[in-house]
Amino acid sequence: MKKALFFLVALLLTFSVNAQITVNQNDFASVGTVLTLSDDTLPGSLVLGNAGPNQTWDFSAIHNHYSYVYSFVDITASPFASTFPNANLAIDISGQGFFFYMNSSPTALSAVGQSGDFLGTGNDISISLNPPDVIMEFPSTYLSSFTSNMAYDEKIYYNQLISGYQVDSVRSKSVTHKTSVIDAWGNVTTPEGTFACIRQKTRNEVTDTTWGLINTGTITMWIEFETDFQIEDVYSWYANGLGMPLVEITYDTTTNTGIIASWLQTNLTYRQDEYFTETINSEAINVYPNPVQDYFYIRGIEDYQSCSVIVYDALGRIIEQQEFRNNEELKFNSKKLQNGIYFIKIKTDNSLQIGLKFIKN
Repeated sequence: MKKALFFLVALLLTFSVNAQITVNQNDFASVGTVLTLSDDTLPGSLVLGNAGPNQTWDFSAIHNHYSYVYSFVDITASPFASTFPNANLAIDISGQGFFFYMNSSPTALSAVGQSGDFLGTGNDISISLNPPDVIMEFPSTYLSSFTSNMAYDEKIYYNQLISGYQVDSVRSKSVTHKTSVIDAWGNVTTPEGTFACIRQKTRNEVTDTTWGLINTGTITMWIEFETDFQIEDVYSWYANGLGMPLVEITYDTTTNTGIIASWLQTNLTYRQDEYFTETINSEAINVYPNPVQDYFYIRGIEDYQSCSVIVYDALGRIIEQQEFRNNEELKFNSKKLQNGIYFIKIKTDNSLQIGLKFIKN
């Protein structure tokens, strides 16, 4: 009898450890929460694993190449509170003047807009998402799913030259169709420990179009600069009570490789990865010309045998990655970049990390 009772208790304990979780509104950050997230910009070795129940994911070797502090503040403490009447939560990104505006409810978490100096003109602007971007519906558990559409269409006064033309204003339109499913559950291991999680797989089909209001001297007209369509898959692992995804990997469906991975430092301690031995901002290493238009060069790293270069936009999204070897010229085509602030991270053959910034006009 005792053996049977012991077996039953052990079986119930095993089931409770391995059982799937349910994620609700209370599992996401609220006003007053401060979280530290880190980016692994070389996530190729991270294995996504399979869909299904009772999975195991080992991300203990994930790198920390950059860290960001997300401060969740009352909407009234943000610069564009009146622009987003449906927002009840704002996220201050590392105190750099960039804000995300969210709506958190018992049924869903959605992004309703963002603000910041995206064009690098010294003036903050706001971008409203209509319809908003649904991050997750509640409650979410294994096989929960939803579809949604997100869009913005903004006209911004610019008054600068682009490719020799005077551009009075820029219009940027983006439309995203999103499909989401909780396709797996199990245990996730990161440098912070092991956590029971559900995995959300999100497919984003994105169409971006940019126009410029051109003044030729005789007529003024809107000209389409670029239309781009892309598909990306985002895998997000959620645990109870952490405030944000424990791990999130953006996946390129064309090359079948990870583009970038972010992970939550649950102990709120900064862990600089051994991958880098030094970080510098050197006047001898710079972007030329800056501001840039059609092309730009990186000068001052000719002494290194090889290096990797990653270009980010103001929201931390990877725009371009290149590898350079044997002292070849570091030249980039920036014709397709939208106007704004961009950041460059260079990793050299002797593990030196260099951070640069440029403005695209």
